[in-house]
Amino acid sequence: MASGARRWFAALVIALVSVGCAKPRIDAKTSETLKLSLQKARDSLPVKRRAEFDGAIGTIYSSQISFDTLAKGFSGITSIGANLQAALDGKTADEVIAFAEKLKKEHPSSPFDQLWAAKMGGVLNPPSVTPDRLKANILGMMRSGIGSDVIVRYVQSVSLPAPLTAEQIIDWKGSGVPDSVLAAVVGRSSPP
Repeated sequence: MASGARRWFAALVIALVSVGCAKPRIDAKTSETLKLSLQKARDSLPVKRRAEFDGAIGTIYSSQISFDTLAKGFSGITSIGANLQAALDGKTADEVIAFAEKLKKEHPSSPFDQLWAAKMGGVLNPPSVTPDRLKANILGMMRSGIGSDVIVRYVQSVSLPAPLTAEQIIDWKGSGVPDSVLAAVVGRSSPP
């Protein structure tokens, strides 16, 4: 009987040690538990991987944003937070990093990825966008209330295959694109 009790005790100790050694998981039930568990998950990583974790959070966050979401105003912003919490809940730091890598493969970089990379000092190959696509992105950001300085940063993160024509510049100005943004667009154009 003493032998059975020792085995049971040993199994209990092993189980408790295993649970104690498990990587912390993100708890996104409330903003407070999210904040605390994100910090614990980050701290569980070696120092060298913490920047990778921070970048992964940025990638997951930016994957939740679209111009349509921003155009919805407060309800759109609220849904971004809820979607981010759902995407992070229950994951370990390593799973967050893996999830962000999966998102990057599934979805080419968005305008928000480019802005995040510029803010974080990262270097992405500037994607080439058509003038029509760039104009649509700029107008979408303007409708969402994003300031000219942020839009200029976005423009600086992309390239155009050819310079804008005089007609396009006039059209963009007529659509309400500010001069500072137009100047940035003209500066990003490749010469013919």
